[in-house]
Amino acid sequence: MSDREVRRVEFLGDVVGGRLTVSSAAAVLGLSERQVWRLLKRYRDGGAIASPAPPVSIRSVPDVSRPWGTGRGGRRPSSADTGL
Repeated sequence: MSDREVRRVEFLGDVVGGRLTVSSAAAVLGLSERQVWRLLKRYRDGGAIASPAPPVSIRSVPDVSRPWGTGRGGRRPSSADTGL
């Protein structure tokens, strides 16, 4: 986690522990109160690992269910290829 994420987790822990209010955490972190509430929900659901993950493109994930690829330039195997 980055330093910013570690700082957020520390402040969220303080809010959950009752040592800090949502509005003061929002002010210190430079976020809106609504965003702190959203972060708190994720924090409570998943703990410190609830930081947002970078988006993953579906095109970057290999399609292992089709051994012949995605259909771009390739062809689906025929029965002659499989021996059936």
